[in-house]
Amino acid sequence: INQENFKILNNRNFKNVFGKVKNRGHKIALHPDLGSYSNLKTIKKQKEMLENLCSDEVIETRQHFLQIKIPETLVLLEDAGFKTDSSLYYTDYPGFRAGVCNEFPVFDFISKRELNIKERPLIYMDASIFYFKHGKEACTQKAFQLAETVKKYNGDFVLLWHNSSFNTIEWNQYQEFYLRLIDNL
Repeated sequence: INQENFKILNNRNFKNVFGKVKNRGHKIALHPDLGSYSNLKTIKKQKEMLENLCSDEVIETRQHFLQIKIPETLVLLEDAGFKTDSSLYYTDYPGFRAGVCNEFPVFDFISKRELNIKERPLIYMDASIFYFKHGKEACTQKAFQLAETVKKYNGDFVLLWHNSSFNTIEWNQYQEFYLRLIDNL
């Protein structure tokens, strides 16, 4: 969220949307600007703007384009007051980049301390369908295979499906897949 977005979102209609999101029990999280992964000032400013818009503390985040530098980005996120991040993912292949499907504490191996932030690893992202390049059926099979593994270990299937994916022609063929996946989860 930048100054321009803040001006657009800072009106009664969007504040009502934030209220509805909170009333349904969902959390509002920050998806900071591209390049913010190494800029504490930007992260803090955008967090503050979003908190002002939604009238609530924002403690969860995911980096834009999954840009993350370990452990530096996580230290910055901790310094900014975040409690949870979901940026760990292979952008070109779905699965368990962190090796687990449960939220876990993050350790800063440089300063040799456990951070006050948890990682909730991303398991599947819609954009992987294009990067994976094995076709719709292979993507579907992989997603359901991952879902079964997550269930086996009583984990969290963290799914990133961009809202913009619902509004483009190339994604129409994946709407049924999305609905089946949601039903399965």
